[in-house]
Amino acid sequence: MTDGFEPPRRRRWPVVLGLLLMVLVAARLAVGLVPPPQIGLRVGELYPCPDRDNCVRSGASDPRHAIEPLACPGDRLEEVVGVALDVLPRTEMVVVRDGYAHLRSTSRWMGFVDDLELQADGDQIQVRAAARLGRRDFDVNRERVESLREAVETAGVCD
Repeated sequence: MTDGFEPPRRRRWPVVLGLLLMVLVAARLAVGLVPPPQIGLRVGELYPCPDRDNCVRSGASDPRHAIEPLACPGDRLEEVVGVALDVLPRTEMVVVRDGYAHLRSTSRWMGFVDDLELQADGDQIQVRAAARLGRRDFDVNRERVESLREAVETAGVCD
């Protein structure tokens, strides 16, 4: 026999939403803390791409990683960096020194970090673009390099 009293029902969606928000914030913070893998020069060259589909590099022998260098004299490296900062969204300069440049791009939503490296090499500029996390990047880094190539040509930096 009941007395007709029912306890109030608790709404769980605010708790679930709050937990989901906390997980997303924690994931976003963790992504920003991932250190760059193999950045810089090794024996005077950009590091090779790892065995993942999230990297492109000029001079790579395998087709999934291969991309052409920028047809631009190495002494124009700083101008190319300027174009990159103007046209590549959410991209910032990390370092430009001694014929080498490292730029960092961040994805809009989750803050995934990709690294773009440029190296002056005589009458061309070698490139390497790689995601820090994951196995695939759905050609984001290849498209980033091709966008830079097109912007550099449009700007007339390498004429």
